[in-house]
Amino acid sequence: MKKTIAKILLYIFYFSAMFILVIQLGKYLVNLSFIEDFILFIPRWLVFIPIILALIINHKLIRSQLIIISLITILLSIFYLHFYVNLPTLTKNTHNTSIRVMSFNMSGGAFDSRKLNIQIEYNQPDIMIFQETLTQKLTKALPENWLLNCQQSLCLASKAASKVINFQTRRIFDGWGTFAALFELKINGQRTYILNIHLETPRKAYENIRYGQFNFSLMKDIYEQRYLEATLSKSLAAEHHPIIIAGDFNMPSDSWIYSENFSDFENTFNEKGFGSGYSKHTRLLGVKIDHILIDDNFSVIKSWVDIDTGSDHRPIFADIIHLSPTTELYSPRN
Repeated sequence: MKKTIAKILLYIFYFSAMFILVIQLGKYLVNLSFIEDFILFIPRWLVFIPIILALIINHKLIRSQLIIISLITILLSIFYLHFYVNLPTLTKNTHNTSIRVMSFNMSGGAFDSRKLNIQIEYNQPDIMIFQETLTQKLTKALPENWLLNCQQSLCLASKAASKVINFQTRRIFDGWGTFAALFELKINGQRTYILNIHLETPRKAYENIRYGQFNFSLMKDIYEQRYLEATLSKSLAAEHHPIIIAGDFNMPSDSWIYSENFSDFENTFNEKGFGSGYSKHTRLLGVKIDHILIDDNFSVIKSWVDIDTGSDHRPIFADIIHLSPTTELYSPRN
């Protein structure tokens, strides 16, 4: 009986793993629409539950198929779990000053402005980009003499003056709020553009699943809206260089929508982060949906996700450097 249960669990693991890998690899060939969201937003560790239970019930069965199980685990780790292992980059050119960028969605949970103030004092960012901004609480946390510029709930805080040169609202979708705002400011004497984005969440389409209700029409409509918002955001960034794109994308970087619209930019955590990069946490789920992207006028030195401040999102940071013909980069490994 135990052997039969272990075999069933093993087959469930094989089927789940193959299904996930087909979806993950297939999306590079065809748009799988909202189907891929099931794979991207469930707790990714769930895929290993059947094989762990099978190991507990009948370890001899697992040992007999250890090679294929190991191969599948490696493929899942590469194409699905995305545990990043990167070393920071150093620069030999001391005349180039690194820029520390912070992005943070403030809403959700019990946000504590004192914790944010401590983080700001400790990390000393040069630019802070906020979504779903709680303006009164943020003002208390900002250092003295910093300037705050907001387009509705999308805000940019810096020591230098900034201006909003373009933005996009959800009125075209019969909704409300701004999902993209393009700022201009000077950093170290260099005119720089910051695109602050907060794309539509897929959560609305899946909230009723726990009650056994599947609204596929709503899932499809929200997926299409998210794609259009990403495309419009990318169009705001066009012809503006150098540019930093940061915010709550509401999608991981292995999403088809992300790949279609933002793959031309460098994802700072993917390149120089360590670990899972989960920036949003719930009781069962961690997911990497907040990103800091840069164009090829910058290079990233390091990137990380910081500690909890009470929001269900965590602040993300990136140290970047503006490239010039004299900038020489090297890796600590060399």
